[in-house]
Amino acid sequence: MKSAKRKVPYLEIAEELRERIRKENLAFGTPLMSCRELARYYKVSLSTAHKALLHLTEEGVLYRRHGSGTYVGREEVPRERPMVIGCNFRRRPNERMEKLLFEPEIHAMEYLRTQNCTLRMVPPETFTVGDPAGDSLLGLDGLLISTTLSTLNASYLLDTLKIPTVLFQGECEYNLPFHQVLPDQMTGLRTMFRTAKAWNFDGVLIVHHNHENACFRKNICIAAAEEAGYRNIETIPAAEYENVYKLGLRLVRKCRNKLIFTASDLITFDLIRAFSDMGLQPSRDYHVVGFDNIEGINIRPCPVPMATAIYYNREKAAIIAAKLLLSEIRNPSGYTHIMKIPTEFILRESGLNWKYGAFEEPPSQNHSEKGIRP
Repeated sequence: MKSAKRKVPYLEIAEELRERIRKENLAFGTPLMSCRELARYYKVSLSTAHKALLHLTEEGVLYRRHGSGTYVGREEVPRERPMVIGCNFRRRPNERMEKLLFEPEIHAMEYLRTQNCTLRMVPPETFTVGDPAGDSLLGLDGLLISTTLSTLNASYLLDTLKIPTVLFQGECEYNLPFHQVLPDQMTGLRTMFRTAKAWNFDGVLIVHHNHENACFRKNICIAAAEEAGYRNIETIPAAEYENVYKLGLRLVRKCRNKLIFTASDLITFDLIRAFSDMGLQPSRDYHVVGFDNIEGINIRPCPVPMATAIYYNREKAAIIAAKLLLSEIRNPSGYTHIMKIPTEFILRESGLNWKYGAFEEPPSQNHSEKGIRP
């Protein structure tokens, strides 16, 4: 007969220690013998004693503190200090803009709170005028800045900000050494112009406001139109508080067989309303495409969504910006990251017949909304 195998010595020691802790009901944090004392007590090598303690540590029966000793219980991992994140979100000029731009910022803040972050709102003036005392930035671990409808004070930021900073909600890339999350407008525009080929438009009309983001959209649309082969491109500025409906009435004679591109859905709806009041029908008499897709967030001047749009997921971009900021705080990469979110071309009723050519009826009217990806 074969004799039963004897247990490995360090496991025997571990079992004996575990039983002693149970029987004596040793409290959490009770110190145990050191490796050297354990080896002397059990008449084993230091290596065997170390293995016994390591085995119980891996089981969570003991925990060890370097330079201090070995103790009963599972060591509680100290919670990470809450990071303090500065948030700079801008005041909105109207309710529609508030809903479009502030909801993504709310998503970013909610995500940061789930990551054990403390949020502090930083006044917009800090990044436009400056904050000589620097009080608003004291104690921050990082900054999340919404760059919409504002011109950043670049020289002040370069001299002042020495913490990880992420810019988002802008349109164009700032010449600043900060991480940025932006829409890639060309992806959606290229899809739009590919779709528009069947129409053989005579030219492109671009209606835009004059603020920074709108001018960037105007310029990127000009670049995409030229890339698609258009030479007859006209830009029509609209003052920020101008009644765009009245401008739409003046454009009625110009819109025939033109592709109208607006730098904002806020312009798109006023044009559609003006064209409708003049008896023009979408797809038959005019084709208009606008940025933003605010009908997608339930701002609908019409009973059903109808405005063809260039769009990107702002909520997704906001979460990406928040994750990027935390990553750079915890593990600085030493690089400046520029992340671009592809835009989509959302084809709706106002452009329904595009792929069939002028005045042709599509086979089915049952496709009120279709997102076309590049």
